[in-house]
Amino acid sequence: MLAPDHIMRRCPNWFWEYNKQWYFDPGLEVTREWICTIVQDIITRYPVQAIHMDDYFYPYPVTGVDFPDDASYSKYGKGWDKGDWRRNNVDKLIEQLHNTLVELKPWVRLGISPFGIWRNKSCD
Repeated sequence: MLAPDHIMRRCPNWFWEYNKQWYFDPGLEVTREWICTIVQDIITRYPVQAIHMDDYFYPYPVTGVDFPDDASYSKYGKGWDKGDWRRNNVDKLIEQLHNTLVELKPWVRLGISPFGIWRNKSCD
């Protein structure tokens, strides 16, 4: 149950449901700014040495279910291939997070979990 003042209740248009999970719309500048505001709050209130991001990319595709970003893509993806636009949204978020850290506490590190393939289906 979400708290009455949870950001998802206050700004429901910032989110999508996909495969029974909720996601920030990575195509919206305001969601990237919100995430950076949260990180700013963490690094100014607590003596952390690093911020680590996991699952910072678009979700893995579900067969037969489109990720619901057509409206954002129509509005902000002009001239971009959809895949390239999505990758650029992720790049922008990571760059903004990096800049937030450098601006406030350049010694705080930013860690990123890369996409990993944990098995090879052809011989597993």
